[in-house]
Amino acid sequence: MSDKVKGVFLALGYVGIYVVIQILCVLLAFYGSGEASEEIYFKAIPFSLVVSCIGTLLVCLCIHYKRKDNVLSEWGMNKFNPWGILPAVLVGPALAAFVVYWKCVVSFPVEWMWKFDDYTIIPMMENLNVLGIAYVFFIRPVAEEVIFRGLAYAKLRTSLSMVWAILLSALLYGAMARNPLGFIDCFMIAVIAALLFEWTKSVWITILFRIAYSFVECNFDMYMHGLGGRHMFWFGVSLLVVATTVCVLFMIINRNEDWKKRVD
Repeated sequence: MSDKVKGVFLALGYVGIYVVIQILCVLLAFYGSGEASEEIYFKAIPFSLVVSCIGTLLVCLCIHYKRKDNVLSEWGMNKFNPWGILPAVLVGPALAAFVVYWKCVVSFPVEWMWKFDDYTIIPMMENLNVLGIAYVFFIRPVAEEVIFRGLAYAKLRTSLSMVWAILLSALLYGAMARNPLGFIDCFMIAVIAALLFEWTKSVWITILFRIAYSFVECNFDMYMHGLGGRHMFWFGVSLLVVATTVCVLFMIINRNEDWKKRVD
């Protein structure tokens, strides 16, 4: 098997582990309750998702421990590039502000409006319990960034050019959304996270980006009830933050000659 094919299969394997464990956790929740219903799903999904995230990390940890790998290095957590902090904390809210705005003002087909997060994040955030907050702002960002950037993207990058690695990893992450609207959200998140990881070589920075994104995106008053007369205000804020982000990124990346050499 060639190195390119091996890298792609390894990336698919890590994502597959996450998907399989997630499905098994949900099925076990249904099996334990003795019935399959929406009410049981809403009650079981928060715990199931937390377990699936932690379970996937444990499985990957066991794999690398058995192979005697350096876990932090394999997960992209052995480095912390402080130059990535500012772009991460600017890009996260900028993207979230844009996403919230276009969801509230653009008319989409009804079947597009359902996305996986509506059945996963909302039950947690509505109750604002410790488990929900920990999942949204810590467990999920850490688990998904380790899986999709530290492992999957890194393996794809050993086999493919930066552009193809970013596109394929974004497609894999977008597929988790299970519908067109959610796919667009996840695809944009994955592209920016991959760019940050490519530049900093640190999953810590992409985790910071995801946390910053979640703080704005999880403002369900705007998301669920619309912007109600404040469209232009939030649109202006979104444009301002995005413009600032682009300017900062341009200045930083333009000074980093090594970045240009990575686009092969």
